[in-house]
Amino acid sequence: RIFVMYDQASGGNDYTTNAESLIFARNGANVQTHRGNAWENPVIPNALGRPGLFASVTNATSHTLHYNGMNLGSAAYSKGNIHAEQWFVGAGYAGGAWCCGSIADVAEIITYDRELTAAESRQVQSYLALKYGISKTGDYVASDGTTIYWDSTVNNNYNRHITGIGRDDSTFLYQKQSLSADTGIVTLALGGTIATDNASDTSTIGADKSFYLYGDNGAAVTYTTAITGTNVNQRMARVWKTQKTGWTDQDITHKVKGAGLNNYLLISTDPTFATIGQELQLDATGSITLNSSQLPSGTYFTVGARILGPSAVTAGIAMWLRAVDGGASGNLWSD
Repeated sequence: RIFVMYDQASGGNDYTTNAESLIFARNGANVQTHRGNAWENPVIPNALGRPGLFASVTNATSHTLHYNGMNLGSAAYSKGNIHAEQWFVGAGYAGGAWCCGSIADVAEIITYDRELTAAESRQVQSYLALKYGISKTGDYVASDGTTIYWDSTVNNNYNRHITGIGRDDSTFLYQKQSLSADTGIVTLALGGTIATDNASDTSTIGADKSFYLYGDNGAAVTYTTAITGTNVNQRMARVWKTQKTGWTDQDITHKVKGAGLNNYLLISTDPTFATIGQELQLDATGSITLNSSQLPSGTYFTVGARILGPSAVTAGIAMWLRAVDGGASGNLWSD
């Protein structure tokens, strides 16, 4: 799935100038520029099968590619005047016929008839990143150009799987629930339930330019890190960090994929969780509703469990089958 943001019309045939065209297409696992009969740089590596935010900036002398906020480089290009009717999305047009059909989900396309400034491009990409759960490089900036609602420097080491909800009226952004599209495991929603989709969520965010986000360190989600707690003795290596901007606290729901009654949401001001501030039990679906005041900006959370093992040797245990556990016989084991 590719979410496309064009800064200029940069994907059609120019029949009135030099008859060149730029095509952005699959090349193996990559998305790459194709012109004439050859592949050209820049290239978006390993983009196949992944959600992404793609931006192309084309001017009179060069074209530049951005992917998820990262500048992938530029290449020389001479195309002359670009006319709006001369670019296409999802297919190509050559020799009087359509060709080169695309198999991709395109959620949103934005075009400009000028080259955006770097600051403007960050604003547009921030809007798309938050809306579609795409973790982008750099800060997330609101429509006023000054409000930074995810600070990539302050949150260094926690810029993976960025997930958030927020409201920004000037850009029609009203995100009430979210899950990182890139292998995220924690769904975030306003209120006490997770709706079928964002539009079905009836909860409200009271003020413009209000945001609640978190990102993680990209570590493993297995329970292999020893911890001392009231209800837990192992936690995930993955840790999340929160940031609130202009946010008024209200009830929110977290749902952790694959978790259940044996799991706890652990909250701490210490990223190592040497001291645990709160241990909140998840329900059978891996969900918990809490007030966002319990997760102040800059705090950390992870997921813990009580892992049992023979003679309390629990580190790395993947399965423990016991015929005398009360639910199995010698003919049938249960975990």
